[in-house]
Amino acid sequence: MANVIYIPNGPANLQPLFPNVDFGSIAEYYVEVIGEFEIMATTPINKMECCCDSDKVRVHFLNYLGTFDAVNFEKPIVTHEAQSAEYKGSLAAPLIKTDTGFERFDVRANDTKVARNQCYQEENMPWLQELMDSPKTYEEWSGTQGQPANYLPIVIKDKSFEKLKNENDFRYDVLIEYKKSNEIITIRN
Repeated sequence: MANVIYIPNGPANLQPLFPNVDFGSIAEYYVEVIGEFEIMATTPINKMECCCDSDKVRVHFLNYLGTFDAVNFEKPIVTHEAQSAEYKGSLAAPLIKTDTGFERFDVRANDTKVARNQCYQEENMPWLQELMDSPKTYEEWSGTQGQPANYLPIVIKDKSFEKLKNENDFRYDVLIEYKKSNEIITIRN
């Protein structure tokens, strides 16, 4: 049985191996494993020049080979959505202004995010399709105030993957719509 070798491919994995490299100034890169006389493995090309500033989101996904890849997207557009049921309570007499006849209960909320990336070309479309098909995805959360980075589970909305080519360019417009996999439940009543 063959051994599986994991290649550290992301900037956070490679930074300790190459401390003198400023990954913020690199447009794109890939990693090759070279044996005695031949190239044994090559990672996909990692695009860094598009949407890698502070206003970005990084989505990690389980690829077809069972390992995780990641794609950067521009800062997403966020829509907050709340759903609830209504409860009709009886009112006391005499009526007080703060008494309510109808109240919400079982309030659940979630943020739907729409993110875009325009960095990838036609040869990258099958790989990006793996992102759209992935059963397990995470949004990378950059730690603030000294907290370490973390990964929040998300669910990509089921929809068609439109491979829209930009005019006068060989780059494609990649859109994903997703939400956190856990709803926000503020008060159980």
